[in-house]
Parts: sequence; structure tokens; C-alpha cells
Amino acid sequence: MKNYNSDWLTFTLDIINSYDPFFEVPEQLSSPNDLNSLFKKHDLFSFKTSTFEDVLAIRTYRDELRALIQEENDSRLVEFLVQYESNSPMQLRLSTLGNGRFTFVYEQPDKAPLINQIFAICSFSLGKELVDYGRERLKSCIAKPCEEIFIDRSKNGRQRFCGKKCSNRFHVQKHRQRNT
Repeated sequence: MKNYNSDWLTFTLDIINSYDPFFEVPEQLSSPNDLNSLFKKHDLFSFKTSTFEDVLAIRTYRDELRALIQEENDSRLVEFLVQYESNSPMQLRLSTLGNGRFTFVYEQPDKAPLINQIFAICSFSLGKELVDYGRERLKSCIAKPCEEIFIDRSKNGRQRFCGKKCSNRFHVQKHRQRNT
């Protein structure tokens, strides 16, 4: 985990969206195996295994974060992310790539508790997206019962759905309502 990449954000969004009332079983993080599968999917923490306490802590983090995102209270959201970043074992340093190019390298000591490393990645990557795109681009899908959180990266900033499946379902439902 040296350089920030989009996998960190994808991992973070998978954590945030791991509870989905759209599914028959809404809770997608019910065991350490579920969390370990997320690690494997995103090629993170390859030599670590999670515990049930980690799962419970992440679910609490996720639930609080989702509530703050939907509440749209910027100061409380920042306070929450800063609280978790302040416990972060992550260290930032400048590094050269050669040919006059540079990058920031983010290092986390392997001895740091796994849960703090997870919170650091999630809080940092979400914070970075807020800085890059603004709060108005952090959205919740409007196609009920879906509640997916996503980053709107469209040019005009008017994306309302987490994906095409929800968009199609929403528009088909509207069409059927008009024609009945």
C-alpha cells in the first residue's frame, strides 16, 4: 500500500455499500470471510486476516458514515473522517519517479492494527474525493430501494443513479406509472 490508487476508493465504496436493502440478505459483511474476500478482490492486506471484532467495527464505521453522507452535514462528515484519520498509522512522503516527475507515497507500518489501516484507507480516499470533486458529487442512488453511495464523476454533475441497472429500473417504473 504505497501509492494511492482508485482501488482504495473502490474498496471504500464497497465497504460503505456493504449493506444493501435491495438484496434478500442486506448485510454483505457478516463474517471475517466476507471482509477477507473484499481484501482479496482489491488486492489489499494480502497477508492479513480479519476478526469478527474487525467486522463489527467496520459495520459501525460504515453505518455512521452512511448516515452522515445522507444527512449532508459537511462539518460533521469532515469531523468524522478527521477523527479516523487522526488514528491513522499512514505516513505521507514525497518521492521521485524520475524524469522530473514526483509522487506522494503513503506508507502504513505492517505492525499497525488492521482495523486502523482499513479506517485510514477509507477515510483518506473518501476525503481525497471530497477535495477533488466536492461534497455535491458524493451522492446516494435515487432508485429506491437502492441506497448505493457513489461519486458522481459526470461532466455536468447530474448523475442520479449508481449505475445503468438502477437507472433503467427507475425509468421503466416511471414509464409504467404514466401509462396506467
